[in-house]
Amino acid sequence: MLATSLIQANQPEECQVKIEESLLLGRPKIFYSYIPEIGRCAVRFSTNVWTDSPNVFSNAKDCIKTCCPSSCRPHCCRGYRKDRLAKIY
Repeated sequence: MLATSLIQANQPEECQVKIEESLLLGRPKIFYSYIPEIGRCAVRFSTNVWTDSPNVFSNAKDCIKTCCPSSCRPHCCRGYRKDRLAKIY
């Protein structure tokens, strides 16, 4: 519990909010969002997600840079491998 509190304290609030969904079905959208339950950014698919929702990112790079800032890596994104991602980003 304490570890979760420390992790959340180091993350922007937008990474902790639930994704806002519309009641209307729209075009299928693939997006990334931070999932606190699994502790990492994940690809998601939905037909009714608000693209203005704070926890919706168009690519993995933006999700990781926003929700896994260097001040809390690797604890805020389990599975984050600094050496591997350094080559990509």
